[in-house]
Amino acid sequence: MGVHLCGGLSVRFIDIYNRCDNLRAMVLSPCCLDKRNTKLLQLARTTKVDNYQLWTTELYLQVKYSEKDIKSDDRVETDKDKFIVAIKKDNFYCTKPAQQEH
Repeated sequence: MGVHLCGGLSVRFIDIYNRCDNLRAMVLSPCCLDKRNTKLLQLARTTKVDNYQLWTTELYLQVKYSEKDIKSDDRVETDKDKFIVAIKKDNFYCTKPAQQEH
């Protein structure tokens, strides 16, 4: 579970989840968009989409090998009320097995 992981920490959290076979599920409540991500900030301005909504969608798309969804919780008292939830699909292994030496 990652709660309000700012910028690059959310990306790192998803990367670890994607790479680790023994992590079967995750919940991420992303926080702010990294202000150095100028490409995403420009896209938000151009499309008139909220930065946080676009950031949450970008992170959602980075989650691999899983059944996933974005949930909102209207009891959260800020506008950062999104949760990315994911469960890895059965019988899926993210990393390649070690190659045997001959």
